[in-house]
Amino acid sequence: MGRILSVCELADAIAREAADQTRLLVERGVRPRVVAVRAGGSPTAAWMARRWSRACEASGITFTILEFPASASAADLATRLGDLGRDASVTGVCLLPDIQGDIDRGRAARSLPRAKDVEAVHPRNLARVLVEPESALAPSVCAAVLGSLITHEVDLYDVPVLVAGPVASLGLPLAASLAQRHAAVLLADSEGSGWQQLISQARVIVAAGLPQGAVDAPQIAEEAVLLDLGPPGPGAGQELGAGRGAFTAAATERAQAVLPAGAIDPLADAYFVHNAVVCAREQEADAAAGQGRSSGPWRRGSQPGRHN
Repeated sequence: MGRILSVCELADAIAREAADQTRLLVERGVRPRVVAVRAGGSPTAAWMARRWSRACEASGITFTILEFPASASAADLATRLGDLGRDASVTGVCLLPDIQGDIDRGRAARSLPRAKDVEAVHPRNLARVLVEPESALAPSVCAAVLGSLITHEVDLYDVPVLVAGPVASLGLPLAASLAQRHAAVLLADSEGSGWQQLISQARVIVAAGLPQGAVDAPQIAEEAVLLDLGPPGPGAGQELGAGRGAFTAAATERAQAVLPAGAIDPLADAYFVHNAVVCAREQEADAAAGQGRSSGPWRRGSQPGRHN
């Protein structure tokens, strides 16, 4: 089996830094609070909410869920998101992945208060990630993938990297960050079949939401690096090679290195908390500017433990 990549040490370091920054914010009178918005009863959303809640609370950040029925209208959601933008007690807002029914997720993203957008899904924030990936606040999973690769010194220069997953939320922002590292990025939607034609060309494969056991040894290049972000939902990737992830046991044997399904989660959660802290500092900076004072140095796009 290929070398198992571990991200626990990096995740712990980022979580500790976020907790330290939260304590400093509280000492200055700012109490970070993230509101997660959901509309529906998706198990995936409930699973993500539990993860984010645990990570936030461990760092001293208040995490609450605002639930809408699946029958809620887009106008109702847009109004409530606007209220959250004006609520000074709320420093961060995110959308859980079960926005459905009559609600257009794109409209919901456009209604997010931009300065409080923890996961960079507002179109203008996403555009900044695409144009300025080194300085923009990246979605937590994208930051975790790049952090994993850099921590383990995976060569990316002119290396074909396949990102097979949701294009808008993962593929495009991750592709922008990888391109900054001079990778030759290949993009394919995990819900289509295009990834099957591209996978043999790749030397690094990032799989998100591919069917379990979809990728076997003959499909991948020898000595490839495999990152399995897992099928969304609880129980993914608890045991490598047990049919829970996208890569078969034979594929992991052929690979140079493997990040098993589920292993990315602690690092993604740590980056989520980091993003929540950055949003809280942005609220503090805006309030300080309105009062003609400085809140101290900060940088919205700073991503600890990577990039440098």
